[in-house]
Amino acid sequence: MVQQRRDPGGLRGAERPGQDLGLVVHPVAAERGREARAVRQPRRRCAARRDAQDRQARVPGGRADLVPDVLQRGLHEPARSRCRFDERRRRHQGDRGCRGPAVRQFVIPALRRSAPPTPRADDTVGDEEVRAGRHDRPARTHRPLVRRFDALPYVLVAPVALFIVGLAIVPALFTIIESFFTVNELDPPTRFSGLGNFVELFRNHAVTNSAANTALYVVIGVTLSTVLGVATAVLLQHPFRGRGVVIAILILPWALPGVVEGILWSGIFDPNAGLINSLIATLHLGSGDGVLLGQNRLLTVGLISVVQVWQMTPLSTLLVFAALQLIPGELYEAAVVDGANQWRRFTSITLPLARPGIAVAMVQALIATLNIFDQPYVLNGAASTGSSVTMETYFVSFQNLNFGQGYALSLLVALVTVALSLLVVRFVYRRVEL
Repeated sequence: MVQQRRDPGGLRGAERPGQDLGLVVHPVAAERGREARAVRQPRRRCAARRDAQDRQARVPGGRADLVPDVLQRGLHEPARSRCRFDERRRRHQGDRGCRGPAVRQFVIPALRRSAPPTPRADDTVGDEEVRAGRHDRPARTHRPLVRRFDALPYVLVAPVALFIVGLAIVPALFTIIESFFTVNELDPPTRFSGLGNFVELFRNHAVTNSAANTALYVVIGVTLSTVLGVATAVLLQHPFRGRGVVIAILILPWALPGVVEGILWSGIFDPNAGLINSLIATLHLGSGDGVLLGQNRLLTVGLISVVQVWQMTPLSTLLVFAALQLIPGELYEAAVVDGANQWRRFTSITLPLARPGIAVAMVQALIATLNIFDQPYVLNGAASTGSSVTMETYFVSFQNLNFGQGYALSLLVALVTVALSLLVVRFVYRRVEL
């Protein structure tokens, strides 16, 4: 029996956990509790029942006792019966001797703390069993704080890394170092010259002439290959029968080596039996025996640029075509519903969303034109009217045996390539999020 104080609602969740509830136990219930404690407990007791009795022993006499089932919803937090949990645990471990009370019990804390009870001899057996049961459970595995080192990824990447270092990084460093030295096989030994090699290059008319030709190659080749690539990709964007065959045929000019292309186009530009002179004679536009290559600088650069564009356009087409495949068709459908014509859809949807592919195509064309060598050398030979910077690097290094200036010219070409590529990416590339 529990005697409440003035406010009966004081038991209904108003108290906080860990604070005194201020309950007064009826003397009859207190006497029964003391008589129950006086009875000797059996030798084998479950851990939950022993804990309950220990808590009961710590409560000062006359103030509070272990009260079963007092206002089940009135206390803030009922003490959970551990006997059922211990019973399930022991049953899982094979010991089913523990049978706890079926009623829920509420512990009324004392007003003051008392000293912990002294252990009794009959409690040692249960403690040993509980400790033995705890040791029977498997230990919890924890992830180590330091991640285990795995060498397999490094082993797989090592061949490629060594290949890049051996064929790209080491030659680049060697070129940078040797460009500041006078390396001439006809005039040994090697001497430090500083910027002398770069000054001599700018004084060489053949180098400046080849640089001007290369600038024309870049302007004509990059512009035409990008425009034709975008136009061809837009035509291939819509599915039609035989599109795969058309794409396979378009790849052929890009797949052929530059020397093979130069030989094929030399037959077209041949002054005696070439296709262009034959058409000129057939259409009565001239005598048909004119020399097309090597006579006029602009004409020579223009014809060689045609060959270069013919080779680079397939790659530009594939890159832009891949970018167009990522554009959702719902955008075009919505534009048609809004009344936009084809040009409006092209300028508002296709071009903005295809700019990443266009930027990559322009960078590829830029690198190819700055390093052009096969077509001018096969079609025009060593004539200065169509020579490129790459050809002049070959002539300076391996014909004049002036490797110092050759290293310096190679370094300049590399720096110009990187700078122009960054400019293209800066002004053309735009990140697209669909």
